[in-house]
Amino acid sequence: MERRTIKLLLILLCLITNFLFLTPTVFGMKICPAKLEISMKNDFPKGEIRYKIQVTNPSSHPINVTSSVRNPTSQSLSPGYTNIPDLSWVNVEPKVKTIPANSYDFFNLTINIPENEKKYHYNESWEVWAIFYSPDSFKSGGSVSFNIKLAVKIFIHTPSGVSKLQLPQSFYLLMLGTFFTIICILVYIKKRVSLTRK
Repeated sequence: MERRTIKLLLILLCLITNFLFLTPTVFGMKICPAKLEISMKNDFPKGEIRYKIQVTNPSSHPINVTSSVRNPTSQSLSPGYTNIPDLSWVNVEPKVKTIPANSYDFFNLTINIPENEKKYHYNESWEVWAIFYSPDSFKSGGSVSFNIKLAVKIFIHTPSGVSKLQLPQSFYLLMLGTFFTIICILVYIKKRVSLTRK
């Protein structure tokens, strides 16, 4: 029993040594910032909101980095946030960029909410992710490669105000109540006038 245990330990030790010394260094990439908080306090900005995202390649080989934008799943959403209504409002350029060894480069993030949509989206909080992916980011000695995806979490707070979608709950109900009150008053006055004439 002891011999078998020693054999297993020796095999395990060989595997660990093989991984540490025979496999080349594992290379990764880094993104900065990992989180962006965008607050539109007074009103929606005119035109685009722009940010730069830095992607660093600390390895001794160039890597190709692909960018994309996606909504997180309902399970991944942070508490108090919803998905952005239209994913096309967020864009990352370029879609693919080669980053040389031991260097960094920038991707351009733009957020552009169409003018005709702004009036519908006051008092909202959205979460959207900018994804950066490189099939070259982790490499082992042979043909095996391990892929990673890094995400910049973008939290967007729209300005305070009353959107047109919120009006039916407050303004339109108030108007409806006022309308019925005026009708009731007119009916009452008409009845009084007709009784007086008799």
